[in-house]
Amino acid sequence: MNSLYNLLNTNNNPIGSLQNALLQIKQNPVAVLRQAGLNIPEGINNPQQIINHLMQSGQIDQQRLMQAQQMANRYRY
Repeated sequence: MNSLYNLLNTNNNPIGSLQNALLQIKQNPVAVLRQAGLNIPEGINNPQQIINHLMQSGQIDQQRLMQAQQMANRYRY
């Protein structure tokens, strides 16, 4: 996840970097997940399919999934 952390903290401008990261996530979430080091096969772009693949392949566990969902809920508007 260091790549994701670096994505959020580039150019010493955390606010601008966060806005840029959120825009990238909205535009192409699979590319951002791959950049963060997760292996997602071509052709999977449905969020539930991505989650299922990551869980079944052991790339994330239930705790990390819950943390990510909690974080996502904080940024919904």
